[in-house]
Amino acid sequence: MFHLQLVAVTLLLALTLQAADYVVTTTGNTIVCTDTAGGADTLDMTQPAAGSLQFAVSGKTFSIDGGGDRLGDSGPLDLTNIASITINAGNGNGIINPALSDQQKLSGAA
Repeated sequence: MFHLQLVAVTLLLALTLQAADYVVTTTGNTIVCTDTAGGADTLDMTQPAAGSLQFAVSGKTFSIDGGGDRLGDSGPLDLTNIASITINAGNGNGIINPALSDQQKLSGAA
């Protein structure tokens, strides 16, 4: 019994220590999305509702402002007072699909 509980705790710790594939930070008037895994993904950027932004990559995890990981997308992010959105693509060969009504706020880096 004790051995099985110890293995479960060890497995849980190993899963929570793994970094998210994408880290999103919202600081002041900026949103920054960073691909920490560096894969050859397609990052979709959509506006699920007026005044919001959502990042999505099938099968990948997102961490928003240091919170817990979300699978598949960032969830809606508020665009109120946001002046710039930066995408850091990392070392992958990724594709970015920006389906935004206001792309003037968008910049990126490889």
